[in-house]
Amino acid sequence: MLLYALYKYERLGEMATIFAANKLAYFLQKSGEPMRLQFVPYKYGPYAQAIEKVLYALNGKYLKGIEQMQARAFEPLQLNYEMYDEVEKYVNTSLSSDQKQRLESVFKIIDGFETTLSLEILSSTHFLISENPKITEDELFEKIQDWNERKKTIVTKEYIHIAIEHLRAYGAQLNFA
Repeated sequence: MLLYALYKYERLGEMATIFAANKLAYFLQKSGEPMRLQFVPYKYGPYAQAIEKVLYALNGKYLKGIEQMQARAFEPLQLNYEMYDEVEKYVNTSLSSDQKQRLESVFKIIDGFETTLSLEILSSTHFLISENPKITEDELFEKIQDWNERKKTIVTKEYIHIAIEHLRAYGAQLNFA
C-alpha cells in the first residue's frame, strides 16, 4: 500500500522521499490500516523509523536511493516504474475494499497539502490533536512552536488554522482517528 501511495504521490508532481513515505504511512495508519507503526514527534512531524526499513526492503526491485540506509529525509527515491503494473495489479486484486478506501482517504486528506511544508504542518497538527483531542487552537500553536526551532521559525497561526479547518472538514468524513 505504501509503495502504491508513493507512486501516486509522485504523479501529483511531488517527490517520493523518506519524508513523504512517513507522512503517507502516518495517514494510512490513522485511516485505520493496522500497520503497527510507532510514530513519534520528530523534526519534520510524526516519524516512524520502521518506514526506512520497509523502504530498504523494497530497495533494488521497486525503488533506488536507500542502498546504504543513509538517505536524508528529502532526498528523492527513484521509483522503478517498470514495476508499477505489478504494484497496481496487487492493489487491485489483493487489497480489500476497505484497504482501497483507506488509500483513497489518504489522498483526500492530503488534497491541497501535498507540498512538503503543507504535509509537515497537516501531519504535525493531526498528530497533536490525536494525542490531545481537547486541545485548543492556541494550545496547539504553542505545542507546534515548542516542537523544535524549525517549526517555531516557519509555522504560523494561520497555517495551523488552515490545517485544523481542513482536518475538521475532511477528517470526520474520512474516518480518520
